[in-house]
Amino acid sequence: TQKTAWYVSQKIRSTFDQGEEKLEGQIQIDETFIGGKNKNRDIDKKVQNTNDRTFKDKVTTIGFLNKEGFLRCEAIGSTKIPDIQPSVRKNVKEGSTIITDEWGSYTGLRSEFHHSVVNHMAKRFVNESGHTTNRIENVWSHLKRLFVGTYNFVTKKHIQRYLDEFTFRYNTKSSTQGVRLMVIIANAKGGITYKKVKDGKIFQAAPIEKTGYRRWIHDFR
Repeated sequence: TQKTAWYVSQKIRSTFDQGEEKLEGQIQIDETFIGGKNKNRDIDKKVQNTNDRTFKDKVTTIGFLNKEGFLRCEAIGSTKIPDIQPSVRKNVKEGSTIITDEWGSYTGLRSEFHHSVVNHMAKRFVNESGHTTNRIENVWSHLKRLFVGTYNFVTKKHIQRYLDEFTFRYNTKSSTQGVRLMVIIANAKGGITYKKVKDGKIFQAAPIEKTGYRRWIHDFR
């Protein structure tokens, strides 16, 4: 049944935990919104007074992509400073170079990171240092195609699990299916009941390894 299939799928997604190991070096950072276009909704489901930067009818997602091509995605509350900056500190090692657009919520991070800004409002997509955010923006185009063509409908409560699956696919794109399977088995968790899955609580327990699956990928190659 659909119910059983979803339950098993969510149990598998629990093995895609991104871990707590911080990215370092040169990291491109950008945010996007997931939730579908208002114009495509039924008349009784349309959200009033929305625009391209609103998040009241969508989920704000921030992404981090380092120079080596390792991706991390996280669903956050908004694009405001109280949500953006803690996420940056959580996912990026202090002293690293972060590359962002000119969005104001990144202001104030220079005391902890080397902050390189690409001014998109001025129609500039490569700055004086040769830095760009093109790669992380390209990631968003793939992510949104996945939500439109495969997932179709995802609730806000469970969206992080689908982001974890996407990042796992992205980070293991050069790995064989055998390596992917071994990583999943190595990072598996037990005691996952349907109630926990439905309540969105199965992923709150600490993973077997705090580094998530990143370390396993290198071990099994």
